[in-house]
Amino acid sequence: MERWEILLLIVGGLIAVSALLRMMLARRDLLVEQVKSQLQQKQPVPQKQPGLSPSEKSDEAA
Repeated sequence: MERWEILLLIVGGLIAVSALLRMMLARRDLLVEQVKSQLQQKQPVPQKQPGLSPSEKSDEAA
């Protein structure tokens, strides 16, 4: 193989790897968002109860 063929092969490989990496990162971000939304639907955010916080309660005990 000539020098130009090797150079083109290397450049093509780098382009392919960078495209694959971008697709994998986009898929990961999509999956993370889906899991976050599923967790939010299954576990509602607990409501704050009126009263003292745990740190305030420990201050009173001291």
